Amino acid sequence: MKESYNQQNFPINIFSPYVVNINGRDYTIYKARFNTLHSLYTYLISNPKINSDIFEITDSDEQDSCFAGRSFNETLDSLVNLDHLDNFEIDDILRLKNNLIKAKSIKTQKYKTVKTVAGGRVNVPAYCAGAPLVYEETHKVSQPKFIKIYVTLSYDKNTTDKQIQNRAIIIANIIKALEHSGYIVDLNSVMLSKVEDEIAYIIVQIKKYNESLNISSFYKTQCNKEFLRRILFRVLETMDFQRRGWGWSYGISCKEEMIRELLDLQKGDILIQEPIKLNIKGGDLMEDFTSVIETLGLQDIIDIKSSNPVLERKLR
Repeated sequence: MKESYNQQNFPINIFSPYVVNINGRDYTIYKARFNTLHSLYTYLISNPKINSDIFEITDSDEQDSCFAGRSFNETLDSLVNLDHLDNFEIDDILRLKNNLIKAKSIKTQKYKTVKTVAGGRVNVPAYCAGAPLVYEETHKVSQPKFIKIYVTLSYDKNTTDKQIQNRAIIIANIIKALEHSGYIVDLNSVMLSKVEDEIAYIIVQIKKYNESLNISSFYKTQCNKEFLRRILFRVLETMDFQRRGWGWSYGISCKEEMIRELLDLQKGDILIQEPIKLNIKGGDLMEDFTSVIETLGLQDIIDIKSSNPVLERKLR
């Protein structure tokens, strides 16, 4: 298959379509990857070609603000510029940062000193005292624990802003709790949707293993409907789909079983789906938090009761 314009000009973001077999049926995967929000921003301002054969109307521009929020250009600018956020959103970012993300750093690798008869460094006081074990070595006693979290970015059209915001706060608390428990967290946002036998697979990395959570990037991807309905819709419009259904539906969210297979989730990896599938109602934050922890089966890692003080401050 001949490479498209976008594959040729943005090879680190747009990949050649490939086929996978799921439950006996072949699907063509159209994949896009962005390692940072800045990478996503750079792609979109570089005029990638719109698949106008399929997307005769670009919903990323044309959708009503009541459904899709602020305009595409405003949303795009906000990815890299706080000046394009409303004051209350900046307050929310700071509130998240101050109350949820400032977890104390922890040592994920622990060591102990072992006395030996030879090798290592000399313990001078022990040597002078004539002790039989005068050498010391440092042994690693625990390995860091790594965990991947995937957060789906597509959700039902009836999802409320409050459901979206509550999910974001809960995700932030889950990351904080895992890090306190000695885990090193890799956080990725993914969109997996399909039309017939074609699947869109868009991944936006928010936090790598060796990084702290960037609360501004986290907020922009997790708390605003515009990120899905303006930014990700525009990415979809630049992909080389063949099925005409993309032009009017922009795809339907893949089911959990398919998502797990496409992401090749391993034991211990965490998949955080759209609010309704986590029993997030968008009302009481503590009730939603409890529902998510129980749905994900994280009760053994996260103590719901001890997390209550952390959850007292809410987004507007």
